[in-house]
Amino acid sequence: MYKGLSRLSEDYDRLLKEVHSILEGQTGHLSVGLLEGQLVDETLRDILNSFRTGYPGILVELNRYTFRTMLEALSEQSLDIGITLSVDVKNRADLDYLPLYALRNEMVLPSGHPLAKKEKLTLADFADEVFVEIEKEDSDIISELMEKSCQQAGFQPKLLKAQNLKSQIFYVESGIGIAAFNEYHQTCNHPGLVHIPLPELPMVEFCAAWQKPFLNPAAELFVSELQNI
Repeated sequence: MYKGLSRLSEDYDRLLKEVHSILEGQTGHLSVGLLEGQLVDETLRDILNSFRTGYPGILVELNRYTFRTMLEALSEQSLDIGITLSVDVKNRADLDYLPLYALRNEMVLPSGHPLAKKEKLTLADFADEVFVEIEKEDSDIISELMEKSCQQAGFQPKLLKAQNLKSQIFYVESGIGIAAFNEYHQTCNHPGLVHIPLPELPMVEFCAAWQKPFLNPAAELFVSELQNI
């Protein structure tokens, strides 16, 4: 009995230490999501590397999502932190978010397009083009931003709806239409595409979003690190 209870006592003490370590955020698991097509910019890379260095006991899992699947994963708590656009989460009562940085939007079109080599372009110069936008089912807010910008520039855009981001990029690569992406999107670094900054295109704010309240101590610790930047 003495030998057996001694082992139980040791196991119990070890279990308590593990639990306290998880609750304090020193060990555990943290899932971080990034939007499809979005490149890891210097700010996000520094944030992730700093967290992994400061908390080596926390396993950080990285995955990419569409706008819709990221919101679903956050709501289902299968994703702890989502790096996404503030406009896509700011009206969600179940989510909280912390603004991180703003990126410039640019018009993306094939390098052989007639407008690709022209200078001092404005959004009105693209009035006769077909704008490829993702379906509202994927992001009802994002799909409306381009249309609103065109209307403010004095024209109603000709829209071609793509089922998702991959299809949207495919249409642009094929020369079927044009689309706006932020400067750290993969399309702005595509060898066959040209990206042109336009004064009428609004900046896009990226944020870290999470389900509230915190259920994962590692997620709360990660947000605390973000707030100190």
